[in-house]
Amino acid sequence: MKNEKHDCENALEASVRQSAVARVWLTADDVAEYLGLPSRQAVYQAVRRGEVPAHRLGRRRLRFRRDELDRALERGRMVSPLDDC
Repeated sequence: MKNEKHDCENALEASVRQSAVARVWLTADDVAEYLGLPSRQAVYQAVRRGEVPAHRLGRRRLRFRRDELDRALERGRMVSPLDDC
């Protein structure tokens, strides 16, 4: 019984770690939601203007790091729509 509980706790911890690692990289849809932008097209426009840091995977796919987005917001490089509130 004690081993079963320990196994469940280990599995839960591993799941949480895996989820946290997976969420380091965000899609354009994730970024739009995270920053409160109206669409992923708005994210792509912000990338073209140099307002949102992005990483290109292949020719077409963009991914974003949450920590880089946070740092850009702190530096004032990005304007969050929430700032108007």
